[in-house]
Amino acid sequence: MTVFENVAYGLKANGKKKGLKEKVATALKNVQLSEYSERYPHQLSGGQQQRVAIARAIANDPAVILMDEPLSALDATLRDEMRILLQSLVKRLRMTAIYVTHDQNEAMSMSDYVVVMNSGTLLQEGTPEDIYRNPHTKEVAAFIGKGTIWEGHLLTKGDKTYVKVEPDLCFPLTNSDTNVIHNEPCTIVVRPEHVRLSQVAFNGAEVGTIETVSFLGERYEVTFRVGQKEKRLFAYSYDRFTPGQQMYFTVMTDSIHFIQSLGGMTHETA
Repeated sequence: MTVFENVAYGLKANGKKKGLKEKVATALKNVQLSEYSERYPHQLSGGQQQRVAIARAIANDPAVILMDEPLSALDATLRDEMRILLQSLVKRLRMTAIYVTHDQNEAMSMSDYVVVMNSGTLLQEGTPEDIYRNPHTKEVAAFIGKGTIWEGHLLTKGDKTYVKVEPDLCFPLTNSDTNVIHNEPCTIVVRPEHVRLSQVAFNGAEVGTIETVSFLGERYEVTFRVGQKEKRLFAYSYDRFTPGQQMYFTVMTDSIHFIQSLGGMTHETA
């Protein structure tokens, strides 16, 4: 079928023949395909074919539209273009879209509300910001955004509280909880934007060894090994470092997040 016939198919199947041409024309205009109405599938790019499918769905003016990984078959450039198109289209038409994806970037960047599921089990739901900043489980923390997940223990010394990851790796918390139990097990999440790097030693700094450096365009993603057991830590940098280079670092302890489902607590230090 031509593009026009494809978009009209759903309307005809639902008996909505009145004003059919106008409805199809409006749907094609909304996905920027007005001039392609007489073309056939083999004459379209992958992105254009995907837009035809969207036009066919919205032509029926549905209350809710379900998108099941609609961008998975597209290359990176087309994916970005389609993501912007879908976001603007849903807002402009005031539609509700349920968008299924395994791509964390799509989930975080496109959604007003996110539901994270694993093997049919709902792990967490909320705004993208809330899920990123306050993951309830290790699975959610690992899936949503980059981050370092460490097992450790909460320790108290006088009126100070610390999280101890290794015998030689311990971070003081800036806002201690007076109800913390000595040597209580915990799981923490450290996001890379909360790790500060330096090539020179400074007060309170730990030391690690650069493992990998990846250029992301606006910054570098750095992984390095820290502590006796050489645990991996993620960080961002605007300077390029060399694998094998020693690096001093500190974690912004007011941004350490404690996994809620382990240790029975959420210890927000901010």
